[in-house]
Amino acid sequence: MLRGIYTAASGLNLQQTKIDVVANNIANVSTAGFKRDRIGIGSFPEILLLRMEAGKRPEHIGVTCYGSLAQDVSTDFRDGPLQNTGVLRDVALMGEGFLAVETADGERYWRGGTLFVDGDGFLVTASGDRVLGENGPIAPESSDFRIAEDGTITVAGNPVDRLLLVDFEDKRALVKEGRGYFRYDGPWPVTASAAVVRQGFLEGSNVELAEEMARLIEGLRAYQLSQRSVRTHDELLGRTVNQVGKVR
Repeated sequence: MLRGIYTAASGLNLQQTKIDVVANNIANVSTAGFKRDRIGIGSFPEILLLRMEAGKRPEHIGVTCYGSLAQDVSTDFRDGPLQNTGVLRDVALMGEGFLAVETADGERYWRGGTLFVDGDGFLVTASGDRVLGENGPIAPESSDFRIAEDGTITVAGNPVDRLLLVDFEDKRALVKEGRGYFRYDGPWPVTASAAVVRQGFLEGSNVELAEEMARLIEGLRAYQLSQRSVRTHDELLGRTVNQVGKVR
């Protein structure tokens, strides 16, 4: 019965993690450039079961485990739908790749959003972080800039710099940090040669709301069943302690 409680409790933990991940996806369904998350499910190591009887050799009767667990949370990097805003300060990427930005914590990577020109003439994100070009932070000095599909930035027809477009061989090493930023904990990124820059567009979230709602309902139902299982095992354990050993 204790094994049953442990197994059901592992189900509670798994479903709680699943619910948290799905709820975060739903909360960001309207966030530009957001990439949905998924959890990987595994099981605890198997345990050998033996029948132990006095005067006899232990007999192998099978294996068991203590339930399931969330092994990891991975990000789905498929493109979201492009939304035509008509605002030239908006920028989005088509295909695989990221824009690079300079933050106080180091270089971070971004799928796009609204750009601004700060008081020093540098191109920055809404958080005030400078957008990087192939020659370092980009300084168009004017908000009347144009961005070509290859990332080249021009002002009044004169080229200023080209957006630094990067990609990663192992996207599993990308870590979400909020504000649409990713931190990369792997080798140096490579050039995103296939990325296409679209000015006047924003990339929508790749969250499918109907699918996430179905997953949320499924997770809540599974959580309730695991909760009921814990309660049932607890009641059985109580009866065993209070009644089985009772002398009549």
